[in-house]
Amino acid sequence: MPDTFKVAIAQMSYDWTRPGSIEENLLKARDFIKKAARAKCRVVIFGEYFLGDLPVEPLPNEQIAELQAQAKRSRINIVCGITRNRVNEQPREQYLTSVVIGRRGEILAMVNKAVYNPTERPWFDKVTTVEPVDIDGVLCGVMAGYDAAVSNVARLLVDKGAEVLLYQLSASSPEERDTIQAAVIARSNSNGVPVASVGQLGEFMKRQYLGGSIAVMPRTVKYGVMEVADGVDIPLRLEEEEELGIVEFDLRALRAMRKKFSHLDLVPEGLC
Repeated sequence: MPDTFKVAIAQMSYDWTRPGSIEENLLKARDFIKKAARAKCRVVIFGEYFLGDLPVEPLPNEQIAELQAQAKRSRINIVCGITRNRVNEQPREQYLTSVVIGRRGEILAMVNKAVYNPTERPWFDKVTTVEPVDIDGVLCGVMAGYDAAVSNVARLLVDKGAEVLLYQLSASSPEERDTIQAAVIARSNSNGVPVASVGQLGEFMKRQYLGGSIAVMPRTVKYGVMEVADGVDIPLRLEEEEELGIVEFDLRALRAMRKKFSHLDLVPEGLC
């Protein structure tokens, strides 16, 4: 079991609708993957719809296959941002799916977004289970959008053994960005696990999204002879520029902290 977990956060600018943008986005994603591999990261994570306005079709598609080949060449794991995934035509069954690719190019998991915002609900089917994904021997919870706003999703993933949460953040105003970042901090603090979140950046559905990637991890502080769990550290915070952010989590220290302090142990039975 690894003692550290190094994550590359690919805050990649993209254009949803411009002709030719899918090919450009794919080339840009491959470049981010290569940079993350050179930095010896275990995984690189991408934001929602990072490849642009792809056709609604079954996944993995042609573009995901190209990323599988790049993962194999670069020997790195990839968490793709959510993409529309049509499982069945009749009756219609479709989801917003993050494809998780292993370092040998294999599909590790197809993770469906659990909590839809109101505009998405008419188009996508209900998800009834959430499961962590094993990435290099570390169980990771993959989340997107409203998943972070609802505390139950992170809690379920941590209850099932997730040690790291990998989240796709989406905000088109400073107020929304601040609110979602606060939710990310709360999920880390309340569950005692680090969260690496990648912000959506660029034009999507005629709105500009503002990035705002952030990495957080719970911490302890000493008050005299007493040590207590006290908030989070924020080792990485990106603004509105295209950038590859890198953060390394000390899993050994975090495991020891969770063993000693757990907010979850203090919650009365039946409240969560």
